Amino acid sequence: MHIEKYVLAFLKNPAIVKLYSSFQDKLRLYFLLEYMPNGSLQELLRRDGILPLNLSQHLAAEIV
Repeated sequence: MHIEKYVLAFLKNPAIVKLYSSFQDKLRLYFLLEYMPNGSLQELLRRDGILPLNLSQHLAAEIV
């Protein structure tokens, strides 16, 4: 999880959620992230299942 924290803190791209802050307790690492009103990719996949090819290609290009 610490690697994810450093990557999010380093990246400055409008297509990637912004990390505002982080903190941890004895068990967990917490992230304060930018609010994303349209939800996450995971939520989209959970809701819609298999995505159309053109949308999959677009999302893959955004991630890369």
